[in-house]
Amino acid sequence: MDMVILQGTTGEWPSLSTSERLAMAAAWRDAVPAGSRMKLILHVGHDSLVDAKLLAERAVSLQMDAVLISAPSKFIAHTITHQAQAVVDIMAHCASIPAFYCAHHVA
Repeated sequence: MDMVILQGTTGEWPSLSTSERLAMAAAWRDAVPAGSRMKLILHVGHDSLVDAKLLAERAVSLQMDAVLISAPSKFIAHTITHQAQAVVDIMAHCASIPAFYCAHHVA
């Protein structure tokens, strides 16, 4: 295994609180130090943009290898412009970490 997507698209992330997600990210980084052969990608999507930004900032501080961003899934954007703006707002907190976007249906 070369890469782990933490709290990815398996449905794990909605069942965890933000503090649990932050703790899980830190535990994985402790187990897989920065610069290891195995890469860590942290999913920072959230239904709260405030929490998504917090997760993105933690990804930076933990030196994650990349982030996976998804726009809010419970409060789906009504236009592609609103959805894109949500992603851009989250990316602004990712510093220079590579970011991948997981698209959702726009109503």
